Amino acid sequence: MPAQPVNAVNTNGAGDMFAGAFFYALWAGTDMLEACEFASKAAGAVVCQAGPRLSLEASHALRDAHFEAQRLNTRSTV
Repeated sequence: MPAQPVNAVNTNGAGDMFAGAFFYALWAGTDMLEACEFASKAAGAVVCQAGPRLSLEASHALRDAHFEAQRLNTRSTV
């Protein structure tokens, strides 16, 4: 799984964000590939800012955008 291309500002928290997002996605019922995609997006987002975590609003927006896109992709292939 290639990393998301980003302009990193601070890499603190990238690994923790990846792990948390990966396990959240698995808990939400995704397969391992989709969990990796979501985790890569989350880790990419956290390194683009100062500080080791996303705001609650940013994390919800990331989650909603990713899982809505996945839902639409699944629907269009059925």
